[in-house]
Amino acid sequence: MNINRLIGLDRTVKIFGWKTSSFGLFFLLICFVFFYLHVFCLPTTPIFYEEDHLYILHDAWRMYEGEMIYRDFFQLIYPGTQLVYLAFFWVFGLRFWIVDAVIIVQAMASAALCLAIARKVIGDSWYAYLPPALFVFWGFRWFGIDGNHRVLSPIFVCLAVYVLLVERSYKRIAVAGVLCGLASFFTQQRGVLAVGGIVLFLLIELAARRATAWETAKKLVTLGASFCLTLTALIAPFVIAAGPERFFDYTFFFTRNYLQDANANYNAYLLSAKAVFSQGSLISAVMLFYYAMIPLVYLVALAYLWFSRKNENGAKGRENILLVCMVGLALAAGTVAPNAARLYQISVPALIVFGWLLFRIRPKGGLAVPAAIAALMLFGLALAIRVQTSWETRYLDAPTGRIAFLSPVALEKYVWLQEHADADDAVFEVYNCAVNFPLLLRNPTQATQLFNTGYSPSWQVAGAIDSLETKKAKFIIWDGNWDAEMAGLGEGERLKPLYRYLNENYELRKALTPYANRSPQIWERKN
Repeated sequence: MNINRLIGLDRTVKIFGWKTSSFGLFFLLICFVFFYLHVFCLPTTPIFYEEDHLYILHDAWRMYEGEMIYRDFFQLIYPGTQLVYLAFFWVFGLRFWIVDAVIIVQAMASAALCLAIARKVIGDSWYAYLPPALFVFWGFRWFGIDGNHRVLSPIFVCLAVYVLLVERSYKRIAVAGVLCGLASFFTQQRGVLAVGGIVLFLLIELAARRATAWETAKKLVTLGASFCLTLTALIAPFVIAAGPERFFDYTFFFTRNYLQDANANYNAYLLSAKAVFSQGSLISAVMLFYYAMIPLVYLVALAYLWFSRKNENGAKGRENILLVCMVGLALAAGTVAPNAARLYQISVPALIVFGWLLFRIRPKGGLAVPAAIAALMLFGLALAIRVQTSWETRYLDAPTGRIAFLSPVALEKYVWLQEHADADDAVFEVYNCAVNFPLLLRNPTQATQLFNTGYSPSWQVAGAIDSLETKKAKFIIWDGNWDAEMAGLGEGERLKPLYRYLNENYELRKALTPYANRSPQIWERKN
């Protein structure tokens, strides 16, 4: 019996102009169910995850209220993600479920693009389903439940790769440049890195075809011009509103401070790798998979391409996989804080290359590959069912709608503030403005977050103190783990001025249960 025919791998269906197999449609449906069960408690209550998307929501809310990003509050990334949430707020109002809906959309887009590119590179084979199956069921649960810029920008990079897989005409190169410009509008370096990878690929391809210098130059200029024009047009309104000096100081020169944080530079790779075996066995296995694969899989594939360059069978489809390799390798090289989560977020090209290598090594594969895909799908659905049934789920009726918390520990802070803070009270959560949007409690400062590292310059700390004093913020949420560090700091060093201001003007009201490597403390203003 032909298993491909039995499950519909050979039957093609067309959806909005996109062709896939009957099994591909079924696979994506399973993916949607998997994603939905991870971010919504049945039937429709959004699940709370305290991830980086909370500060994006906070920014979008401030913009919704009339403030201008960069001019009225600090942000170091380009504003693409904030504008996505702002558009949703304009349509649906200030509702927390929006972030979980965005998570589903980005995850489905990533899975569909992973499948589409894999089918272009590998062909209509079971191996083409292995990369998206790994991406969805062997990573999303731990590293993909986020709605921030880091998960949205790779979608545009993958679209650019997909556009160029068919042919490298001037029109398609221009479209790829536009898509890379959009990627940079979400995460500055991602689009630039993708353009760099595409440039390397075009130079190799055109040299192999012995193209003229004029043809090469025209294609490179087309790519670069479309990228630059797109990004310039997108950021121009914000440059004008905030002023060029402030805009580029925040989004470009602030990188010098950002990289001083050990968790925000390449040291994060070693720090996270050391912590692998302190996790549970399952998450350790997932982390090791992505650490081992990126960037090693690209180097193995490039070596394979090089040694098989004179072999007719080995050369088949080499241009497409070389394009995926070059772009993926560029993204990996430019991920300056390569912990497991950030490696996963740029893993689509690596997973496709991984599937392609397995296909080249063992083209037929037998039943092993479909069995592995089926096992991953069943494993993923078991994880999703566990989310719905095995956690101590609690609910909070917040101003942004009903929210489900999978842990009472995470909920504690929100319940306390809801009981003790009035609607017009200002609350500053120093290390991450997580509480502000869900409870619609205003952040009185221009800072999104402050850390006790070189990340937060003295001018930003001083500005936060001035705002706290001027607006008489009622509550400050502080990380008690920093208390021991303060004794070893100079009077004006790092967060020492804020700590001194906190002790002089506030009193500790509530020490919350430690979680996520923090010991949250709620301090209330005296008198």
